[in-house]
Amino acid sequence: MFDLPPWQSWEMFGACFYAVRINALLVLGLSTVTLGELLPGTMMSVKTRSISVELLPSRVFRCTDTFGASSPQRISRQGNPLETIDWTSGDWIAVNDDNGVGVDIFFTLKEAATDNVVVFVDQRKRQFGKFQPCHAKDYIDKLSVCPDFLVARGARFVGGIMDCVSPSNLEKFVVPDDCFILSQAGTELFTALWRIIQRVRLSSPSTRHAKPPSRQCFKAVRKKWIKSLGKL
Repeated sequence: MFDLPPWQSWEMFGACFYAVRINALLVLGLSTVTLGELLPGTMMSVKTRSISVELLPSRVFRCTDTFGASSPQRISRQGNPLETIDWTSGDWIAVNDDNGVGVDIFFTLKEAATDNVVVFVDQRKRQFGKFQPCHAKDYIDKLSVCPDFLVARGARFVGGIMDCVSPSNLEKFVVPDDCFILSQAGTELFTALWRIIQRVRLSSPSTRHAKPPSRQCFKAVRKKWIKSLGKL
């Protein structure tokens, strides 16, 4: 991961961070969370923040396929095209191909209320100067669209813009439904992983009395994470 150009390292780190956060929540017995709990510090609408999703032990997959309308259900690993996965199974965090535009990271989770697939995409940006509302709108408009085969299944598409470097001026920007934005102002909260997990556990009615994680949960998370790290 550290032999990559800086921008690719940031993408890979972001994918690993999603997996670490999901796996940490699972280890603590939190298998269902809201997007507000999963993505703290990000700007999003009240409607988007309240979406509940189910978590599975997750690992990272760097693919050769480009995300977009024509994306297939099975994608190939970069460096080993014979190895393929179903990225819609809910337990993979995929890093887009080097030539992919509009999305850097993508993955799916199941919506708790409907069992429908929720497709998450993450576009990493570094805006020179201040991150203004016009930039946010432009970046959101340029996000890749949901793959056709998932649109046909009624999947929900949630797009995110991550710019944690540039100072921002987004206080009055209204983030559309099914979108989220991380600016420099929210980075500390977004990355404060263990403090966030503790707060979610204590404050959320759905997780305050969550069962302690089982030995099987620990083993499943550990096995998937170690296997993923060995292939990055």
